[in-house]
Amino acid sequence: CARMVARRCPEPYKQALQGACAEYERNGSNEFLHTLTHYLEQMLCKLPVIKEDCEAFLAPFCTEGFTDRTMQLNLLRLGRESLEEIIRRLAYDYRKKANMAVTLGFMSGILLFIILI
Repeated sequence: CARMVARRCPEPYKQALQGACAEYERNGSNEFLHTLTHYLEQMLCKLPVIKEDCEAFLAPFCTEGFTDRTMQLNLLRLGRESLEEIIRRLAYDYRKKANMAVTLGFMSGILLFIILI
């Protein structure tokens, strides 16, 4: 499954998934989630992502695996919903900061205009 997802993912996610699959096949371990988490952590360290966002991204992979497929899907769904909420919050914060930057630029221009008069 991870190999099929890797084919559709852009870099660096593709490389992390392929690396985890290759190491899992080499070692023959039953700890695929541990291997995947290790490769995802390495990938996230190279990206400009804060630690809290890394932890939120890795949270669904760090829990103990369930043998029931329904529970596995529910866990991944909850992780996706958590990430979507973080994305919404960050987008809102970005818009607020962008509006503040435009306002400060406008006010600085007015101040400069008053000083030059």
